[in-house]
Amino acid sequence: MKHEHVDETNEPRDAALEDALRQALRAEDPGAAFTQRVLARAREERAAQQSGRPPSAAAFGQASASVSEVSGLSSPEVSARQSADASEVFEVSARTRSEVSAQPHARARRKLIAAIAASLTLAAVGTQWLQHRRYVAEGERARAQVLAALRLTNEKLDIVHDKITEREHAR
Repeated sequence: MKHEHVDETNEPRDAALEDALRQALRAEDPGAAFTQRVLARAREERAAQQSGRPPSAAAFGQASASVSEVSGLSSPEVSARQSADASEVFEVSARTRSEVSAQPHARARRKLIAAIAASLTLAAVGTQWLQHRRYVAEGERARAQVLAALRLTNEKLDIVHDKITEREHAR
């Protein structure tokens, strides 16, 4: 699975550089000879600790194996490989930078698009809110009209009720 480094704007940054570094720094098996030397030194140190004597100077010399001993390459080969790896990294970095500088306004353009999108979203939300407020106000006016009509009806019914009651008492 390829992982790309993402900055705060969520855009891939120097993916080729990341890949080159990952390739240059990948783990490699040092080989059986290295493993044998490490195990021999560990046995020697353990034996020295058990006997109470300091480890031999030869063991320290073996432990400080150089890059050339670990990789199996001679010193000129190691330095040539390191410089080739470094030049590849710098070449990829320069290529990536030139691709980025080909569109210097890309980040500003993305920010402008985001600002316009946010403005349009805010306008749409504001419009919806205004429509909702109008709807609620219309509902409140209708409620007030219904309550006024009920009060008026109640008053009229009270008048009618009083007249009917008066007529019944008058009989």
